Amino acid sequence: MHSSPACWVNPDNGSLRVAALAARWLASNPAKRPDTLATDEYQLECHLLPSLGQRRIGDVTPHLLQQLVNELAGRLAPKTVARANGVARAMFAYAAETDLLGQSPCRGVKLPRVDPRQRRVLTPDEVDALAEATAE
Repeated sequence: MHSSPACWVNPDNGSLRVAALAARWLASNPAKRPDTLATDEYQLECHLLPSLGQRRIGDVTPHLLQQLVNELAGRLAPKTVARANGVARAMFAYAAETDLLGQSPCRGVKLPRVDPRQRRVLTPDEVDALAEATAE
């Protein structure tokens, strides 16, 4: 019986630092819009690299990422935590796709709940009052 070859990943790739992976990942997509690139760089510099930048990518585990998300959730809005996690997921997916890692460590990370904003709807009387208060 002939089986398909397993994907071989050089074990030395795991010694690459997260900061170096981040630089490679950012440079890997020249078509990325400037505002998206700026957002990704911000998330990396402010939320991910201070904790992970000097770690070897092979040492980053789902447990470590969950700890980081929990720490960020203690001081940031849930939507900001989700954005930072999205950048980590994309970066580690890139590492897996380019055979730097066998698989992404972002599996199973639980995020804080993002509550939808409550929008206040004006009553008909408030709409009338607003219309009267505004000039033509």
